[in-house]
Amino acid sequence: MRQSRLVKRLENLDSRQKEQFSKFVNSPYFNQHDQTSKLLDLIYIALEKQKPANLEREKIFQKLYPKEKYEEQRLHNVSSLFSSTAIRRPRV
Repeated sequence: MRQSRLVKRLENLDSRQKEQFSKFVNSPYFNQHDQTSKLLDLIYIALEKQKPANLEREKIFQKLYPKEKYEEQRLHNVSSLFSSTAIRRPRV
């Protein structure tokens, strides 16, 4: 996940752009999926702490679903929802 295009784009946002994007993703009007908001928070935290190891798929899954066994497809679904939400974001 740390090599994904979306993570690389998020990495290049300045603080104002990150705040605006976060507001968009957390808006119930544009996004009805709580896991996508949590995913964004996890990505931002890992980028701020400069710990790319925290962006490994298994670690992300464990933080999104702490009591569940790792399922690649489930993480893929959340990533897809996140990507589609990011694509829908209007340019400001």
